[in-house]
Amino acid sequence: MRSLVLATVALGWTSSVDLFADSIQAAPTGTANAAGEQGSPPAVDQEIRAARQAIAVFRKVTAEVGLRPGQSGSRRQPRTAGRTGSWHGRVFEYFRNDALDAVPHEVVQRGGQRNLLRRNQFGFTVNGPVVLPKLLDQRGKSFFTFSYEGTRERVGHSYLTTLPTAQRRLGDFSDLVDRAGRPLAIYDPASTRRNPAHVPSRPVGSGNLEYERLPFPANRIPLTRIDTVARKAASFYPPPNTSVGPFLRNNYWAYPAERNAPNGFLARVDQNLGGRQKLTLDLGWSNGFQDVPAIYATEGNPGRPDRQFASRGIQLRDTVNLTPNFTFLSAFEADARIVDTLAATDGRDMPAELGLRGVSGTAFPTLRLRGYAGLGTSSRSYQRNALVTFELDNQAILRRGPHTWTVESAARFYNWNTLELDAPAGQFSFGDRLSGLPGLTNTGDSFASFLLGQARRAEATDQPHPAYLRNRSFQNSVADQWQVAANLTVTLRVNLDATSPRTERYDRQSSFDPTRANPATRTLGALAFAAWEGERRGFQPFRIRAEPRLGISWSPSADRNTTVRATLLRSYSPISLRSGPFATQGFSRRRLPISPNRQLEPAVTLDYGFPEADRPLPDLRGDFANDTDVDMIPRTAAQPTYDHARLEIERRLPKGLLFRAAGRTTRGRNLLIGGQIVGLNRPPVEALAYRDRLNTEAFRRSLRPFPHVQDVRMNYQYPGGRYRFHEGRLNLQKRAGNGLSLDLEYAYLKRWDDYSGPGIQNPRERSSAWALGRGLRPQRFSLSYTYELPFGPSGTEVRRSGVVARLLADWSVSGFSRLYAGDPIVLEPLFNNTGGIVPALRVDPVSGIDPHVARPGPEAWFNPQAFVDPPDFQLGAVPRTHPTLRNPAYRNHDISVTKRFALSQHQSVEVLVQGFNFLNQGNWNDPDTEIGPAHARNANAGKIIGSRGGRVLQLGLRYNF
Repeated sequence: MRSLVLATVALGWTSSVDLFADSIQAAPTGTANAAGEQGSPPAVDQEIRAARQAIAVFRKVTAEVGLRPGQSGSRRQPRTAGRTGSWHGRVFEYFRNDALDAVPHEVVQRGGQRNLLRRNQFGFTVNGPVVLPKLLDQRGKSFFTFSYEGTRERVGHSYLTTLPTAQRRLGDFSDLVDRAGRPLAIYDPASTRRNPAHVPSRPVGSGNLEYERLPFPANRIPLTRIDTVARKAASFYPPPNTSVGPFLRNNYWAYPAERNAPNGFLARVDQNLGGRQKLTLDLGWSNGFQDVPAIYATEGNPGRPDRQFASRGIQLRDTVNLTPNFTFLSAFEADARIVDTLAATDGRDMPAELGLRGVSGTAFPTLRLRGYAGLGTSSRSYQRNALVTFELDNQAILRRGPHTWTVESAARFYNWNTLELDAPAGQFSFGDRLSGLPGLTNTGDSFASFLLGQARRAEATDQPHPAYLRNRSFQNSVADQWQVAANLTVTLRVNLDATSPRTERYDRQSSFDPTRANPATRTLGALAFAAWEGERRGFQPFRIRAEPRLGISWSPSADRNTTVRATLLRSYSPISLRSGPFATQGFSRRRLPISPNRQLEPAVTLDYGFPEADRPLPDLRGDFANDTDVDMIPRTAAQPTYDHARLEIERRLPKGLLFRAAGRTTRGRNLLIGGQIVGLNRPPVEALAYRDRLNTEAFRRSLRPFPHVQDVRMNYQYPGGRYRFHEGRLNLQKRAGNGLSLDLEYAYLKRWDDYSGPGIQNPRERSSAWALGRGLRPQRFSLSYTYELPFGPSGTEVRRSGVVARLLADWSVSGFSRLYAGDPIVLEPLFNNTGGIVPALRVDPVSGIDPHVARPGPEAWFNPQAFVDPPDFQLGAVPRTHPTLRNPAYRNHDISVTKRFALSQHQSVEVLVQGFNFLNQGNWNDPDTEIGPAHARNANAGKIIGSRGGRVLQLGLRYNF
């Protein structure tokens, strides 16, 4: 299906093909980049960025078959009248089967003996003049292209995780140990009492407990104390099936299959109107189904439910050459893509079967346990989203003397209809504190808290109707390409970008307003509703930005073999629409019970059910979101801003070689970040001095800027991040000659920011978060090549005729190799005892100990003894991403061998054998980066469990006519 999208590009689709590509990727091809790197700058959504990368790869293929306008084969001369032989095209089939492949490393390491991969990718393309014998002959006037592609795929995915042991499910925790392998006790929360010997002036510790609890006898929870909902839910866990460890961890491995079944077609008609005008009509249609792997073969499966995808698109373009020096282009495009979640429970009411009351959905509730795999699908898994876009473009090109003027205008209309449920049957999180000793880390267990039914946090959402989100943008630009001299070209361009704020069709939007009085508390901070009490329909202003660009191309030498190019520009990224019910509170509801003290009392006990809502929706009170997380659309005109500078030197060398050296630098500000990073309602870190008092909700509230609400969520729409990026590239290309072409490139990239990663410790001191960007692999080497073997009648080495010549001729070998360095390591504490006000705590360094090891390997990738968890209620000092430690490198080598059999002048058959990771190399997984305090270190810290990868062969057959 992906190649259908790519063919669309070859047929002339422009910017909107990215949306189309994203919408029909219902089935991954199995060759996605496993390096895990992040691109730069982060101005484009990740899914659209992946689609664009695939489109770029397929352009070369579409050029080879003559589907790209202006390429050889895209306009073939008609033959004799009335013959349909003037049509050209291709029929293809690509086949993968695990019988041809190596067993993946991650499967072998877990005791598996076979791979699971069945893939058939098939389709056809036909193009040529519009001709119906004896009825219609439009040679030279009308041309068409029609493409179909389908895929049928089943592919296995490896999962290694931790499940509760069989005896723990019965309440017996006698096998429970901590991360260092020492026995760990669980405590009875019902036995909690104040310690009469507690000294308030001293910190809480093992010798100065504020509260006392009795351990469960023999570390066993009596069956009569096990919550009935939890007991029924736990029965949906599968039994552990492996023992990778350490200490009963990583005891469950699954290799379930994902099934994908997409179908789609693209059609195009070009109609020449005289010699100066051409109309082009493009149509696209696709449907897809994705059966997500079942990690558990029960209704408690934590994976997403199955999904259906649909996409529809139409584009009409008109190109008019009014004079030899004046061209006018106009286009209209409409696209629609739909993602629909299928029912995961076949009509069963799972909360009712479990005995869970107070939730409105019928799916399995989402249960998350610290240190264990959970039950139930992740939040926002149930959705029906439809994105419809309309685009109108006009472009005028005028050539006069040394100047080429381009004037362009574009209008884009985005309509996103979204029904996306965060937690329809409730989401419950369980930690170790409610079954541990209050005030002490490394006590208790999250599964013990779960069996007692005591959730540290709970959430349920009610969204009775979709949100119909709208956004409009307009671009107007003027550009002049000025040929100053024969060897010097200067390009000036200014784009004026205007973007409307997000609105909702029925004005069912709301936003937290820090300046509005709350009717319940009489303090500042209340919900404001769109088009209500003087509010605008959109909470943000209309944005208008000018984007200037200057480009210079100069050939300093007389032979023109050297070219210097330089570019300076400023660009702005839009604040795009995002799916989901964000900023619709009052029309939707997030129920969020709060624990009075997170160490002493749960937010919800499963047997008691979820607290019911007290009022029906809609509820347009300014205090509607009191006591919950509140959504806020930042009332600012700021948006992500990038300043780019690029310099490139290109030199043509003998033997068809081309050398390029390029450097680029980008600085970004106002990058979009989330509410947790902004920390608008977080107490200042100086409040850590209050230590254990922070566990009491009433006291913690008194420290917040807005005491009557919890977190202020911003849906990654707050323009507050900073970014700096440097890149250097060396590239050597050999153009086709003597049957060989290659592209060799080395790149060095470096990125700093103050937002990537798990979060920042102190939002009020953002400079302390400035560090290397997470996920960027700084050094990259790539090699791609194609070699046509010099055999056969036209070969340079062996020339023969007859049958032998036909067997030796038309062989080619191509390949692509990648070697990437590792990205920065992010070290995390095993315990975070900060009263909940520092969600992204860092670790401390240990003075005098080198974090590096002489020979990094799976048993010791780095030295964990160089780090330690910070003391309770203190910040860590190690940077957000480590400045010198890196995760393992990534490497991959692909190869393809093609044999072409010429059947006639215009017909041929191609046989392909493609090997992905044909050397069958494995890539190490990332090491365990949780450290632990001095008294309870994580014994697995710094170690790597396993590697991934395995050779995959694909056979292909293409018939060209």
